[in-house]
Order: sequence, then structure tokens, then C-alpha cells
Amino acid sequence: ETIIRKQPIDLDSSAAGTIAACRHGNGRDWWIMKSSVYQDKFYQALLDPSGFEFNAIFAPIPHIHQPGGGWNLFSSDGSKFVNVIIGSVRKSYVYDFDRCTGTLSNFVDLSETFVQATGAGSFYGCAFSPDSKVLYVTGNYKKELLQFDITAANIPLSKIIVWTAPPAGFLI
Repeated sequence: ETIIRKQPIDLDSSAAGTIAACRHGNGRDWWIMKSSVYQDKFYQALLDPSGFEFNAIFAPIPHIHQPGGGWNLFSSDGSKFVNVIIGSVRKSYVYDFDRCTGTLSNFVDLSETFVQATGAGSFYGCAFSPDSKVLYVTGNYKKELLQFDITAANIPLSKIIVWTAPPAGFLI
């Protein structure tokens, strides 16, 4: 039997951004991750039959979120977590995620790869392939769709430009 009830979420004012959820390794519970603003941490909760409570966890590397948003996203199989910051910081990190412990580890910074690939700007959106092996990202200035092989030994070097927007004024 499933019971759905309203439960207030108590977050301090520095917790802004998107929420991502991933099924726990036990197949019943859920991990919920939320970015913090102006701090080098995420808020993480384990949703189980008794409810949930957000706790601050520090990321494996310092990063500071800025107002302006971003994305948090788990891969379909829950083994990877991507964090895109689109404020003035403009960073993008891919982490390994342990679905049993909720631990983030082995971060990869894709930010420089993206700036080099596009000439300017930063990530704007992202999505994983259904098999969790490919990460797709878009840019906010130079409109390109990039593909990264998440299984590669060097993820940034696996970058492929899949699509580039036509020049302004040109319609497809």
C-alpha cells in the first residue's frame, strides 16, 4: 500500500537550484539531492517509509553555486550524478554515485572542456542516454550539442560535437 502525504521540506535560504532523485540500491527507498547556493555542499535526503530529512553533505571538491540555477541529474542506472552550475561560476561536474551509501566520489570537471569546445559560455542543459553511458550537454552562447562517453577512462577527451546551430538568420 502506498500512502502519499504532504510533508514540509525544511531548507535554509541558501538551498536553491534543482532537485534530483535516484532509487536506492535496496530498490525501495530514494536518494534526493539538491544544490546549495554560495556554499560548497549539497543537501541530500534518504526518502524511506519513515519520511525524509535533508542533511548537508560536502562535495568532493569545493564549488560555489551562484544564483541563476543549474541542473542536478542522475544517470538512468543511478551510477553517475551530474551537477551543472549556470550562474556566474559556470561549472559542470560528473561524479560516481553509490546508490547504497549515497556517496559522491571520483569527480570529473567538464567545465574547461566545454569552454574550449564552444569558444565561450558554459553548459546550459544536460541529459543522459537511456543506457547511462553517454552524457549530452548543450551550451548557452555557442549553440552546440556535445556528447561525452561516461564509461571512458578520460571523460573530457571523449567529447564529440554532435550538432552545431546554424548561423543566426538561417532557418532549417
